[in-house]
Amino acid sequence: MLTDAAEQGLLRSADRKRIEIAGRALVYGFARMNLDGHFPRWRVEQREVERVAEEGSTCSSRALQSRSSFAAR
Repeated sequence: MLTDAAEQGLLRSADRKRIEIAGRALVYGFARMNLDGHFPRWRVEQREVERVAEEGSTCSSRALQSRSSFAAR
C-alpha cells in the first residue's frame, strides 16, 4: 500500500520507512492498551474505544494523501 501511494505521489513524506514504523507503533500501542485492559480502568467505554479506532483508521488513510488533496477535504 505504501509503495503504491509513493509511486502515485500520495505520501506527504518521502520517508516511507518512518511512516511505516510510526503507523505500526500507533496501532500496536492502541491494541496493546486495549488488550491490557487500560481503557476500562480509565473509564473509557468500549464503544468509545471502537470509535477512536475507526477515526484512527480514517486519519491514517488521509495521512497517505498529498497535502493539497488532504487540505481540500
